[in-house]
Amino acid sequence: MDPDNDDDDDDSSASDSDGEAIIRRIPVYFNPNAVDHLALLQYPDRPQKRSTSHPLIPPSLRPDADHPHRAPEDQVQARYKPSSQHLEVSVPIERHHPQRWNDDQARLFASGVVTEADMAKETRARLDAALGKKGGRRGRKNPHVDEEEERREREQREKRRLERLNYKSIALPEVTHYFAMVAREDSVHLAPVTQTFQLRPNLQYLDQIITNERRRKREEKASADADADSDGDISDAELKKEEAKAVQVSVKQEAEGASALGSGGMGNRGPANGRAGASLFTPLRQEENEEWRKAKHFHADTSRANDAYDMIVNSHDGSYEDDFNGTIKPRDYLQG
Repeated sequence: MDPDNDDDDDDSSASDSDGEAIIRRIPVYFNPNAVDHLALLQYPDRPQKRSTSHPLIPPSLRPDADHPHRAPEDQVQARYKPSSQHLEVSVPIERHHPQRWNDDQARLFASGVVTEADMAKETRARLDAALGKKGGRRGRKNPHVDEEEERREREQREKRRLERLNYKSIALPEVTHYFAMVAREDSVHLAPVTQTFQLRPNLQYLDQIITNERRRKREEKASADADADSDGDISDAELKKEEAKAVQVSVKQEAEGASALGSGGMGNRGPANGRAGASLFTPLRQEENEEWRKAKHFHADTSRANDAYDMIVNSHDGSYEDDFNGTIKPRDYLQG
């Protein structure tokens, strides 16, 4: 990067006035095609100055001289959704550290983690309810088999512990440009960052715990109401009240339908029934339906990480002639 002659004069005058001379000029290479995708991962909850090459791994799980293989590469797990640009990084929690681990809290937090098996079970339950099958497949099983399955599920839930912490983020919109820099052999090599993620702890399990507690209270209330109704017949006043509610709902639905027909039903702005159009929820559905792709995580001191650095440095054969032109004068840069 060679500035103009005027800039050289400015540098000389600036260095003379400060009493410091320029010792050495370092060439800067800009490699726009070093790698296809280079992402910047930011962790706001992590310290800015790191003292280890394994900043995501808890201290007791990091490798050291006595246990060089304590932290295998698969300890930090990652997965990615290319279309919706979602990234999730999972790191382990120190289970055997008494000051950082509480078994009761880990069991409570695990109750809010929704696994793929839980989602499949809930989907089957909704399907059975939609088909009007009371209990679905379970209704046709032997009661003793059902009790055995419920007992096994309770045991599995009791064994669950929150053992990993998930960091989640979507790609941030580009409001500025970042570069990855590698300084090697008296030269600086720059490669543009194509994506930026701000990974924050995913605390969705706390919301799920609250949801589970509310659901449990609703079920208890419904069960208590059912028991109260079974003790005696519904009074005439309660029966009239329920009939009035049904009439109000029916009238409201008819009014909404007439309003939709009067406005033409479907117009350029979508359905006219007061509900949001399908296009509003399409991105959310696509995001939920997109499959996760597993990504391999490599620590900074692995050979694969060094290969990535070499790609930035060795992306040209020594005859790299493209200029890296700056838009700011050296004096303006030094003066801030």
